[in-house]
Amino acid sequence: MSLSPKPTLRCSAAIFAALLATASGDVASDAGFPAGIRIAENARGEKAIAALGERLLEVAAFHGESAQQLREIFRKDDSL
Repeated sequence: MSLSPKPTLRCSAAIFAALLATASGDVASDAGFPAGIRIAENARGEKAIAALGERLLEVAAFHGESAQQLREIFRKDDSL
């Protein structure tokens, strides 16, 4: 029995951290994160999806998810 978090939970936490860094303009610390992405700090769920727009695929790929998986994560996890 493993006590480690589910991959989706780890991904959610990583996405949240990356998006917070993006909102504050500090994405250089996360090597490989798509450059130039900025969204409002309070963008959650559908607003975050809309804010990422066509760049959602790049962010999803960075986290090893498909664009659809990332959309579902945003819709299910209101902390993102």
